[in-house]
Amino acid sequence: MPYFLSPVNLQIGQTLDLTGEEAGHLLLSRRLRPGEAVRLQGPDGKRFLCEAVEVRKKNLTAVVKEPATVPPEPKTVTTLFLAYINQAALDVVLQKTTELLAGRIVLFNSQNVAHVLTRQKFEERHLRWGKILWEGGKTKRKGCAARIGVCKRFISCNYAGGKIRSGNFA
Repeated sequence: MPYFLSPVNLQIGQTLDLTGEEAGHLLLSRRLRPGEAVRLQGPDGKRFLCEAVEVRKKNLTAVVKEPATVPPEPKTVTTLFLAYINQAALDVVLQKTTELLAGRIVLFNSQNVAHVLTRQKFEERHLRWGKILWEGGKTKRKGCAARIGVCKRFISCNYAGGKIRSGNFA
C-alpha cells in the first residue's frame, strides 16, 4: 500500500488535517472516503495507519490509529544507465524505474538520440526529476528517492565495486 506524507510528526491518537498536494491526491485520485484507511509518513520517517474521519473538497481530517511497518530497503542497489530521451518519455521512465526500486539512474547523451542533455538542462530539470523520483519511490521505499546523475560520455563511466567512478558524474 502506498503512503502519503504528513507535514508533521505523527503519534497514535493524533488528529490532523491534510491539505495541499498529498490531500489532493488522496481526494481526487484515490477518492478516499470517511472510514477508509491510509498510510501516512511524518518528516521523521515513521509510518502510521490512519483513518479518514472527515473528507472535504480540498482537505481531509484523519486520525492516527497504529504504527505501520516499513518494508526494508533492497540489499542491492540497481543502477539504470539510460540514454537521454525526450522529456515526456523520460518522466514516465523515471517514475516506473523508481517504482521498480532502481536506486540510481545515470543519464548519458547518445549519438543515436535526437535530444542532447546539457548541464543547463540538467540543472533546470533536476528538481522536477527529483520530485518524480520521490513520488515514484513512495509506493515501495522507506522514504528515500533514487539518485539521478549524468555521465557526459557513457564510455567514461566505470562501474565497479558498487560505485560509479567518473569525473563526469553529477
